[in-house]
Amino acid sequence: MGLLHAGAVSDLRYDGLRRNVSTASRMNFCRKPDAPAMWTCGGVRTCGVIAGIFVALVLKNCYPIQRAKGNDMARLNRIDVQRTKVNKIFHDLYTEIALLRLMPGEKISEVDIAEKYGVSRQPVRDAFNRLDAIGFLLIRPKRATEVRRFSVRQIEKSRFVRAAIEAAVLRQASAVCDTSGAKALKRSLDDQSSAMETADFKAFSALDYSFHRTLCEIAGLEFAFDVISTEKAKVDRLCVLGLSREDRMPQLLDDHTAIASAVVRGDAETAVNVSTLHLSRLDDTIAAIMQNNSDYFEPDLT
Repeated sequence: MGLLHAGAVSDLRYDGLRRNVSTASRMNFCRKPDAPAMWTCGGVRTCGVIAGIFVALVLKNCYPIQRAKGNDMARLNRIDVQRTKVNKIFHDLYTEIALLRLMPGEKISEVDIAEKYGVSRQPVRDAFNRLDAIGFLLIRPKRATEVRRFSVRQIEKSRFVRAAIEAAVLRQASAVCDTSGAKALKRSLDDQSSAMETADFKAFSALDYSFHRTLCEIAGLEFAFDVISTEKAKVDRLCVLGLSREDRMPQLLDDHTAIASAVVRGDAETAVNVSTLHLSRLDDTIAAIMQNNSDYFEPDLT
């Protein structure tokens, strides 16, 4: 019992093993009265040896496991740093493209971006791939990457998806909008009005996002805004271009006001109809931009 006690009870304090050994002792492992001497101690010596081996194995393997965990943590930290670099590059380029500081068709280099941020080309490549996935960049093998031109087909697709999602959001919001929701909509409209009065196109664009997010929150469908914002991002550049060239903010604010009013009244169908009209406002903008800046659009669609 000395070996068992030192190896299992004192070092590991493994009471369950101690109870099992005690039980084994009472059961007596020797099956025959004339069994070898090591079996005549009720199995205790054998169990003690087993317990000692068990302790040795635990001690032998414990530290490598800890080292492995340390290595895993270091690897995860490196991944986090890499992800942070990718996110920064992505968001910076997203802003540049969305605000038309980088124009449709403008070429952009992995090497130049990597040098600018002091990183390898891999995080830049990852950021480029993300921007390509949302339709902001056009990546082609063995050719220069460029800011993606507008696609009429993609705009139509995005508008269709948005219309379907927003109709469901507006119906739900109209059914549940309370005093708190009405106040949130009023604050959003007041902020938009202030941006319009100061001709702050950038602020108005951000508040447009905020207005649609508020509607989703009122409806209790916050996740719907993820879809709306994704589709909205695909045509945001065109919206910014339209706002900077045509003073359409009063018209858009009127649409938002009519949508909010219908939601507060509980008039879902009016809200949906105004929203559909709101999205169709882009038709004239597309036509005007195509006429004046055809090079902003994909050649096969102009």
